[in-house]
Amino acid sequence: MSPQQTQSFKTEPHLQTGAPSSAPGASFNRSVAAARARPVLRDVRVRRAIAHAVDRDTLSNEIFRGHTNVASGMLPPASPSFDEEYKFPYEFNPERARQLLKEADVPPGWRLRIMAAKAGSGHSVRICEYLAKSLAAIGWGAEIVWTENWISYCNEWRSGLPDGAGVSQMSWGMSCDVWLEQVLHSRNSSPFGFNAGYYSSPAVDDLLDKARRTQNDDQRGQLYREAHAQIMDNLPVLPILNLQRGNVCYHPRVKGFRNPRQNWHSFKNVWTDSFELPL
Repeated sequence: MSPQQTQSFKTEPHLQTGAPSSAPGASFNRSVAAARARPVLRDVRVRRAIAHAVDRDTLSNEIFRGHTNVASGMLPPASPSFDEEYKFPYEFNPERARQLLKEADVPPGWRLRIMAAKAGSGHSVRICEYLAKSLAAIGWGAEIVWTENWISYCNEWRSGLPDGAGVSQMSWGMSCDVWLEQVLHSRNSSPFGFNAGYYSSPAVDDLLDKARRTQNDDQRGQLYREAHAQIMDNLPVLPILNLQRGNVCYHPRVKGFRNPRQNWHSFKNVWTDSFELPL
């Protein structure tokens, strides 16, 4: 549910709202994937400039009202390889963003084309509109190309970014470490996998392959962290927010329901109390 829906449902006496006890480890990641094959975005300075232009703290606090936290990277807090010491290297700095764009000789009037869906998640709309506003604030701009239907958009996203598109937005994440491989290994480039931005790095591929084959937990985690550090340096994806509290709404008679870290809900042990009419 959105933050606005959660607040409105709290006033309903016949409904209960709740968040999972594992909320701080939630793994739902909202991010944008850049098409590095595009001439302007091929320059890593441009991708870093976009990161510096976005005030993710304001986005989280003012728009999502504490239901999210700012992502430090593509590995969410629930991941076994998550590094609490790792700091997102691109702090909000509009002046630095302008400087990088000038160094990269980005032409005046350049606009980033953003692919996103209107249906399925109102969060996507807010994120993309905020990204466009952030780029306009540093003297460049953005054009958002909306797909009305969420299923249609997912099929388009899975097929890869079309010609002319710069970035695509997706709200998705997993707590397992293989998540990095699914969305960023070159062999999973669209349309064969979920690497929608066509990111390709032999060094990162090698680390991800080694991690998959490594049985020792500590060694495997270190390999994933090394791969993650290189990914964040190349910045083919801009991680924006992690879902902090996956809120649900249910009737007080519903018992045994547990809200998991991810969207893997099981209703095996859920039941409803007997209903007694008031006298």
